[in-house]
Amino acid sequence: MAVDVEVNITPTFKEKIPDETSTAKQLGVWEMVRLVSRKTDIKRQEVAQVGGCYVVKDFFLSVDFDLQYFIASDFNTNIINATNASNKQLANFWRGLLLKIKSHAKEHYDQFESVITDWKADIKGDLAKTLPTDKKPTSAAEAKIKEGIGILVSDWLDELQFRLRQRAFKWEEDDYPNIEKQMTTGGVFLPDGLPRPPKPGKPPKRQTVTFPPCKPGK
Repeated sequence: MAVDVEVNITPTFKEKIPDETSTAKQLGVWEMVRLVSRKTDIKRQEVAQVGGCYVVKDFFLSVDFDLQYFIASDFNTNIINATNASNKQLANFWRGLLLKIKSHAKEHYDQFESVITDWKADIKGDLAKTLPTDKKPTSAAEAKIKEGIGILVSDWLDELQFRLRQRAFKWEEDDYPNIEKQMTTGGVFLPDGLPRPPKPGKPPKRQTVTFPPCKPGK
């Protein structure tokens, strides 16, 4: 049985120009990188009948994401204001901080790619182990098999979204103190610190999907 899973992110980070039209107060954060599920398509799910039993011969899942990338407009506003006031030191501080924020955002994207790579291996392994094959056919009819596939895919997509949120939260926790230190050094004080995204809850619980065994010819 062939099991294939692909994930497409459009556009890539290199191609994406950040949206800098909203203030930090409007965004609720200074920067935001997130992947928004756009389309999930089971392109192939070939089920065959062999000796009175059923097996999955081929399966191909495609998942498409839109990349959303936001940087608060405050950075450019502060750069412009400092430049207009002939305060070169302050303007350079905000430029340096903006570069740090953009580097932080790029790391988000790289970590998302890593999460997706691990998730692809996990879902492929689970499908290969769970779906009926020539070596472990099932008595379940094609409709039941496809129903089970739908449950498996839905649960794994929920798992992917959780992993992405979890990784984003962890990176904020790790790197925001460094950014806050740089801001404080430049004379920018935030009494409550940089706003954090909400902490992810518990991992989603996946349903148990099984297929009754079948002996060909029986």
